[in-house]
Amino acid sequence: MKLKLRILTIFLALTLGFTLVGCTNNDSEKESEAKEETKTETNQETQNEEDKEETKNLEKITAIVALKSSKEMLELKRDELAAEGYDLEVKEITDYNLFNEALNNKEGDVSFGVHELYINFFNDKSEGTLVKVGGIYDAVCAFYSPKYKTIDEIEEGVKVFLPNDPVNKSRALRLLEANKLLTFNDDAEYIVDLKDIKDNVKNFEFTEVALDQLIPAYEEPDVGLVWFYPAYSSKIDLYPDKDGLIVEQDFDPKYSIMLAAREDNKDDTKVQLLMKLMQTKEVADYINTELKGEAVPAFEY
Repeated sequence: MKLKLRILTIFLALTLGFTLVGCTNNDSEKESEAKEETKTETNQETQNEEDKEETKNLEKITAIVALKSSKEMLELKRDELAAEGYDLEVKEITDYNLFNEALNNKEGDVSFGVHELYINFFNDKSEGTLVKVGGIYDAVCAFYSPKYKTIDEIEEGVKVFLPNDPVNKSRALRLLEANKLLTFNDDAEYIVDLKDIKDNVKNFEFTEVALDQLIPAYEEPDVGLVWFYPAYSSKIDLYPDKDGLIVEQDFDPKYSIMLAAREDNKDDTKVQLLMKLMQTKEVADYINTELKGEAVPAFEY
């Protein structure tokens, strides 16, 4: 009996010992994991603080954009700008009525999203001082039709929707001219308007609307043709290379989507650096891949 009791006592002592060892090991492992997590969090916080401190020491360069693709192209150059001492800030303004105004009011150092003729029109209208720094890409604009598949099918007197701003309206009209659907008076200036039309070959009925109203215009039941920038046509799954009826083939540098600045800062080191970085193969590859069929690079690379 005493022997059995002694064996039982030894067994319980061993069991309790293993249990305590197991608990101790588990507790040690948990404590080790907790310490590792704390260490990782501390390292991350330290890194974040170092990044913030490093950014504080960089000179800011602010770029105004309207499109996601413009922002993405600029972001490709963030690290290279930082290596040269500049922190890139991207400010998005999607209202084109405010776009040029923001740059002119020094809310940014540069803008990336409009062409030379558009800023010239703004300068004339608002006494602005915006200037072209350099072209980045040419957007492929086109006329689309929910009704016709070829130019020959276009009937007499169909309704044609144009943008109502003078510069883009002229671009659309010139595209019709290039396809022998319009002619203009001999004394017409570079920027043409409806009053400059000499021969309206198909007797088109023109309607002018704001750029952002061209999409609903395309859905009207009696529409014949609608002119679009690819940034707008893509919103309703229309692309110039696949769906365009009358598509731009030749590109005027005055219409290149560009980096713009002001007269007072166009020669600044950071502006010229950004321009140099944007006219590179990396940006060209983005345009040729992400904007394939919608745009082509406007620079040699």
